[in-house]
Amino acid sequence: MKERLFTRSYMFILAANFLLFFGFWLLIPILPFYLKETYSCPEAMLGAILCCYTVSGLCVRPFSGFLMDKFPRKPIYILCYFVCASIFLGYMTAGVLTWFIVLRALHGIAFSSVTVGGNTLCVDITPSSRRGEALGYYGLTNNTAMALGPMTGLFMHDHVSYEGIFITGMLFSLVGLLCAICVKARTPESIKKTGNRQKTTGRNSYHKQQALARPLYPYKRHTRKHSLADAVDTLWCHDQLRCNVCPRNSSRCAFGLLLYTHGRRHGSIAPCCRQES
Repeated sequence: MKERLFTRSYMFILAANFLLFFGFWLLIPILPFYLKETYSCPEAMLGAILCCYTVSGLCVRPFSGFLMDKFPRKPIYILCYFVCASIFLGYMTAGVLTWFIVLRALHGIAFSSVTVGGNTLCVDITPSSRRGEALGYYGLTNNTAMALGPMTGLFMHDHVSYEGIFITGMLFSLVGLLCAICVKARTPESIKKTGNRQKTTGRNSYHKQQALARPLYPYKRHTRKHSLADAVDTLWCHDQLRCNVCPRNSSRCAFGLLLYTHGRRHGSIAPCCRQES
């Protein structure tokens, strides 16, 4: 029996992705008209200005993938989604062409990051046996928005003002932001392993410092020769020494394994290891 694909979170991520792309592609066909009519921008500069979005997106996309693997993905995804929705308001309030170019570059950074985050979240919330199918439906929302967005934008250009188009795109993005917030994302395994590794490293370093701080043989040296069993009992049974050679610190070496086995056999497990045993 196939695992369930169309869960609540998956439906929300599909809706968020469609609304994001629809609001973005709503502006694509009307931005050249907006620049020419509002800022009297020459036609030779239109391509260079609009290209700022693509250049900034190309520069930040590899780093956004690194951030998605290093930190929790949903907060980054939500933040970038919010920036994309806010850019529509900035387009309306930009008073000079320079500010519009800055907003266009910022839009490219945020949009590239949110698309990377959306893909990674889609992979996280879907079953592994149906991820290919899940990504196929996820990509279908992109293509559907790319088909409907420009057509709707050109239709609104003939009947609605530019401010109305920007507000419409911002509303679609805000609804998509609400859908993105409703997605229940799971913590990726890479972040879990990194956190566990840091905890283990800190714990082992603490025990190593405690072991090095105590003398190995606190008693005075006796004249008779000590056997290996006596030395082991001294290491494991002394109340003040507690655990000079702990299996958590020395389980990777043969000597530590020998000490631990001897302590288990004679009932002299160190106090710090009795709870775990």
